[in-house]
Amino acid sequence: MGVVQIVFQAIVLLGSINTFVQAVDLAKPSCQANFGKIGIPYPFGVGADCFYDDWFAISCNDTFNPPKPFLRRFNLEVLEISLEGTVRVNYPTFSSCSNSITKTTEIVNLTKSPFVFSQSKNSFIAIGCNIFASMKSLDGSVIAGCMFGCGKNSTEIAGSSCIGIINCCLTPIPPYIGLFNANIEPKNISSPNFNDQACNYAVLLERKFFNSNLRYPIKSEVHVPVVLEWGIDETFYSRMMGSEWSECGKHLTSK
Repeated sequence: MGVVQIVFQAIVLLGSINTFVQAVDLAKPSCQANFGKIGIPYPFGVGADCFYDDWFAISCNDTFNPPKPFLRRFNLEVLEISLEGTVRVNYPTFSSCSNSITKTTEIVNLTKSPFVFSQSKNSFIAIGCNIFASMKSLDGSVIAGCMFGCGKNSTEIAGSSCIGIINCCLTPIPPYIGLFNANIEPKNISSPNFNDQACNYAVLLERKFFNSNLRYPIKSEVHVPVVLEWGIDETFYSRMMGSEWSECGKHLTSK
């Protein structure tokens, strides 16, 4: 069964644990349950023998004050982990400040991992002038993107969507995406409005965050919130239910 066919769902125990989730430590016993205000539930974990496998390892980046939790395999800062099968991370933006050339970058590779970019919670957003901004698969196929010309200068996203906003584009992404290339391609170079020194931006961004920040100056950010969906094979659930250490299993199987 391919990675993209894994059912990205909440741990099926979620419906039953909602009533006692606040009272139960969802980390493995003797493992760190919280990182500051961020809960670290199993299968994620901090330290040896505290996570399901290396994909779910959380590392401590002490170059920050206070230190921050990161998904170790991807070097992505963790903002929130949900047992509804999502993890919210800080994700890098992509910019191009030379409009005379096409610029492409591969940002983070989730392929062959238990993570994908959430279709329902993220959007692809671009800001610029006379560009075609897109997400492309490895074979070069466009999977999301848009093209727009030049208008009056715009330095902010000024609404809950890009509709009617000058030099801003928002488009949905397809499901089960684990890797994409962000691409910014100049258009209408001969236009009198073309500015060879202007900067253009493309970013995958959590839709809820975008909608709740009505005048969010995305251009000034290096990282923005993005939601990943995660899942594990069915053997995890049976092992979790039968585990001697699983507090969830003890509560769920008790009468």
